[in-house]
Amino acid sequence: TITFSLDDQVVLEVQVDGKLTTSDDPPFVFGCLDQEFVQKFELRPGSLVRFAVGDGGMRFFDGKLEAADLQYVGKANRARASADSNSK
Repeated sequence: TITFSLDDQVVLEVQVDGKLTTSDDPPFVFGCLDQEFVQKFELRPGSLVRFAVGDGGMRFFDGKLEAADLQYVGKANRARASADSNSK
C-alpha cells in the first residue's frame, strides 16, 4: 500500500466524460467529476486541474487506487503542459 500525505498536490486532466486522469499512456483514472461541478468551475475536456490531498490521503493497493480524499484547489497554471504522471 502506498499512501500520500496531506501536503501533497496532484494535477489531473479532465476528460470528455468528466474522468480525472494522469498523463500516463494509458492514463490512470483518479475519479470522475459530475456535470454540475464541471459547469460550476467552467471546466472543459483537456483542462488541467489541481487538487490537494485531504486528511484521508490517497491509498493504492496492488497498483490500483483504493481511496482518495482530493480537494479541488483550482485550474492549473496555463503554462503547464500536462497532468502529473502516475509515478509522481
